[in-house]
Amino acid sequence: MKKENAKKLILLVFVLVAFGLMSVAVPDFWNYDINYKNEKLDIHIPNTVEEDVQQEKFTLPVIYIYSYDIDKLIPYWEWSADGPVMPLREESSVDLYVFNREENSPEDIPSHVYYDEMMKLRGRTSSYMQDKKPFSLEFRDDEGFPVNYDFLNFDAESDFVFHAPYIDRSLIRNYIAYTLQSQLNGWSPKCQFAEVFVDTPDSTLSMEDYQGVYLIVEKIKQDKNRIAMGEYTTPESMDNIFYEGGNFIYKKDAYEEGYDTAVRLEKNSLGNSYSIAFPKAEDMDAAAAKAIKDELEIYEKALYEGTDEEFSQYYDIQQIADVMLMTELLKNYEGFSSSLYYYRPRGEKIKVIQWDFDLGTGNVDFSNSLKNVPEFSILDQSRVKQYMQHENFRNTIITRWKELRSEGGVLSEENIIALLDDAENQLEGAWQRNDEKFGYIFLQSVPFGNKYNKLENSEQERDYIEKFLIERGRWMDEHIDEIAQLY
Repeated sequence: MKKENAKKLILLVFVLVAFGLMSVAVPDFWNYDINYKNEKLDIHIPNTVEEDVQQEKFTLPVIYIYSYDIDKLIPYWEWSADGPVMPLREESSVDLYVFNREENSPEDIPSHVYYDEMMKLRGRTSSYMQDKKPFSLEFRDDEGFPVNYDFLNFDAESDFVFHAPYIDRSLIRNYIAYTLQSQLNGWSPKCQFAEVFVDTPDSTLSMEDYQGVYLIVEKIKQDKNRIAMGEYTTPESMDNIFYEGGNFIYKKDAYEEGYDTAVRLEKNSLGNSYSIAFPKAEDMDAAAAKAIKDELEIYEKALYEGTDEEFSQYYDIQQIADVMLMTELLKNYEGFSSSLYYYRPRGEKIKVIQWDFDLGTGNVDFSNSLKNVPEFSILDQSRVKQYMQHENFRNTIITRWKELRSEGGVLSEENIIALLDDAENQLEGAWQRNDEKFGYIFLQSVPFGNKYNKLENSEQERDYIEKFLIERGRWMDEHIDEIAQLY
C-alpha cells in the first residue's frame, strides 16, 4: 500500500471516530511508521508526546485515557472532623486509545479507539486514600446503553474493572489469584496487565500523566462470556426450587449505602445478610427480592443445620473446596469473609468466586498469623465453620489439596513458579516505571504495616511472594490431614 493512500485511509477512519463511531480497529496492514497527527480533528490523541514518554519502551498494552471532565474521574477529597469526605463516583465521558502490540508507544497509530465511553471512580477507601485510582469502565452505544466490544485480549463485553495495585508493590497478587482461580473448577474473571495514562485537557502527554501498571479485570456479571446463565424469573413456589429458582448472583461483602448498586437483603433467620448483584435493581421487583431471600434461606439452613446430604444437594463441594484451598494457600485477609461472590445457574449447584487479594501472601504487618508461613488462615476459623462441620466437605478439602499439589496440579510448585515467571517477564520495564511513580509510598508508613521499608523495589517483593508460597505450600502439605480432627 502506498504511503499517500494509507494516509487517506487513516484520515477517513479517524474522521468517523470524531463523528461518534464507538470502536475502531486499525487493520494490521497499515504502516505503523506513518507520522500521523490529528490536527483539525475532534479527537484527542495527544498533539505532543514529550521526550520522556518517547524514550520509554512499552511491551505491555498501553491505554491512553482522555477524560472530558478530569475532576469527576479523579475528584478532590478532604478530611473533616468526622473523617474523610468520600468523593462522589460520578460518570465521566472518556476516549480510550489502546496500543496493543508487541511494542507500544502513544506516538503510534492506536490498535483500537473507543470514543465517548463511561468511566468512574470505584472502591471505598481506595477511591480517596490512593494516589493511584481504581476505575470502572463501561462501553456504551450512541443511545447510552451498554454495548459489548472487543477489548484487549478479552471476550467481547461492556464492563471492566481497572484495578490499581497500590499497597501491593509486587503488582501481581490479584493477577496470581485470579489466574489460579481460573485454572480451577468454575469461573473466575480473566485479567490482563496494562500501563495507563490519564490525560489532562492540554493533550500534551508526558510521564506526569502516567498512572502506572493496572490490572484490567473482567467484572463479575451474568453474560454468555462471563457467568453464563439465563435471566432470573420469580419461581411459582418453593416446592421445586432447584429447577424453578437460581439464575442469580449474590455476594457477601461490605455494603456502602449510596455507592453500592447491588440490592441489599435484610438479615435472614441465621443473622446473615447478602447483596444481590444479579439481577440488577432496576430489573427486580419486591416479589423477586423476597423470592431470592426465601431461596437463600433454604440454602443457608442446608449449610448451617442440614445433614451432609442436604448440604451437598445445593453446594458444589469440590468447586468451593478448591477456591477455599487457594485462598488458604495465599493467606488472603478477606478470604471467605468479604468480597465473596456466589452464583447458581438454574438446575446447578452453588459455586463461589473470591475477589480482591491485595492483602494476601504476607502483605500485612498487623497480624502474625497472616504474615507468617505457618498456621491455617481460614480452615480453622469461625468464618468457614459452617462448611467444615460437614464431614464430606472436610474429606474433600484433604483429598483436593493432595490432588491440586500433585505433579501438574494447579497449586503445584511448578505451576506456581511458572506463573510467577510469566508475570515477571510481562512486567519487565513496567514495574520500574511504576516504582518510579509510586515507590515513594513505601518509604513511609503505608496502610496495614511497614514491611516494605525493608524491601527496595517491586522485584524484591515478587521474590518475597515466591518464597512465601513455596514455604506455605510445603507447610500445608505436612499439616493438611489435621483438618479432619479440627471439627
